[in-house]
Amino acid sequence: MEPTAIKKHLELDEFYGLEKFENFEDPTTDDLFIAIIQDVAEQHFERIKDLPLTTLEKAERKYHLTALHLCSMLQKIDLLKFLITRVHHLVPEDKDGWTPLHYAYLTQNADIIHILEENQVQRQPTSPTQAKFSCRQIQEMLSHKPAAEDQAVFHYQDPQTKQMIYNATARTFKELTGATFTSKTLVSGEYFLFAKSNLEKDKEEDSIQIEIEENYQTFEAHPPRLYLGQDTMGGWGVFADETIQSGAIVLHYAGETVISPSSSQYRTGVVDGMCKRNLGPMVNEGSPNLMPVHATIDHLPESIVFMALRKIEKGDQLLVDYGLGHGVKFYGPYINAGQKELEETLEAEGGLVRISHRLKAMLKQPFKSKKEFLVFERLRSLCAYTITTPPIFLDLLIKDKIQPADLQKIPFKTLKKLANLDNNIMIPALLHVILSDEHQRVLNQIKNLKNDQGDMCLNPKSWLLSLGAKLSISRRLYVHLFLSKINFPRAPLDLKFDLEHAIDEAQAKEEDFLYEKILEAFSQNKQNEIFK
Repeated sequence: MEPTAIKKHLELDEFYGLEKFENFEDPTTDDLFIAIIQDVAEQHFERIKDLPLTTLEKAERKYHLTALHLCSMLQKIDLLKFLITRVHHLVPEDKDGWTPLHYAYLTQNADIIHILEENQVQRQPTSPTQAKFSCRQIQEMLSHKPAAEDQAVFHYQDPQTKQMIYNATARTFKELTGATFTSKTLVSGEYFLFAKSNLEKDKEEDSIQIEIEENYQTFEAHPPRLYLGQDTMGGWGVFADETIQSGAIVLHYAGETVISPSSSQYRTGVVDGMCKRNLGPMVNEGSPNLMPVHATIDHLPESIVFMALRKIEKGDQLLVDYGLGHGVKFYGPYINAGQKELEETLEAEGGLVRISHRLKAMLKQPFKSKKEFLVFERLRSLCAYTITTPPIFLDLLIKDKIQPADLQKIPFKTLKKLANLDNNIMIPALLHVILSDEHQRVLNQIKNLKNDQGDMCLNPKSWLLSLGAKLSISRRLYVHLFLSKINFPRAPLDLKFDLEHAIDEAQAKEEDFLYEKILEAFSQNKQNEIFK
């Protein structure tokens, strides 16, 4: 990491501006810090030599950085050598436990690393600090690089020929996906400066996290064979090329660390898989057969590792529920590649109400085994996904796989816990609309249309469901709103024209405008009370 980038991140210029410099007239001031930060120390080297030991070893107020820290991070080698001959303590710690050697490894300056390590060995061996990362961990994490272009890194199925291509290169990966392949997350210097102050050290881990961390090296040596293939929306998805057992580690989410705000849909936590990635960020949203687990991988806390929620057969697409904040649930067409399994599980388990009762009973006592936990998590994930994915909730309602009264039978407290709805406004609002009396009237009216109402009415349910592959949830509901204003029966050609016009209008409007319209229209009627 460049010294200028460190200064900018820590805002050192702002706190120690040159206008505050007093030419070392008073040794108790911040002049030594200012001189190093503002790159004027060499001009005043003779005065610095005469400073008392207390000034040379003093720590500044904001970060508790000493002159030794500053010389290391800003690569002032001559002054660093002088300070080493004068100060007693070679491993002072800043407020986060970082020593000058930590900053030397951050800048990857081999000369400064050698000077500090050589003198510490001779005079003051390094003892463990409170830092969240050791110097060697910083060195190892910064050494991660993307795969070489000619390196074999993945398998894929050609969308046209359906032929499997094994051991394709990183160059091919970029040609197909537009992203650079990296098997490990690329960690930036900025991440370390962020993490050293913001990550919780020694955070308590659960048994699943511990198991994944203990078995991760074995997984890396023998990962399950996966491949890229065409998904139901015509893009790329990740598929199993062999049977994967329930509870197995399947893959991890690699990208590059990003700490600034980002609108990337490939970002999870501080890892963004938009431009650099492995197969992890290419696992698509859907009824989940994978469970994301936060674990420390390659020394990076809060890494995402995907674990199989059930037995995954060869050819199955890997799917995960990316949660409430992911825009794919709201701002585009949505098809669930795992819809068949979702519906079969709902039917086999007796519906959402019975599943919620079973989950509540399972929570009354500790899990006796990993298998028992996975059964619980699979059912909980199914409930959460159904409730927090409005396009799928609407599809299930149209197919009569769930009933409006079902959610009324589940206590609101249970729903919030299952679906983590505490801080979300959009999901309850959309479910209010979908479950409103007026919307139910519209759906029933369409589903009961006779054949003399045109092609749409040969299979009204199929027509309603087909909109999911074309429109976002707000645009689908806007079309439903349009249908609520039509007086049936209606001439087939007139109805066809009106529907095409409604779809065109829905596609032309801004999402925010559509949300306002459907909330206003369907809120005029008595609504389901479960989310109030």
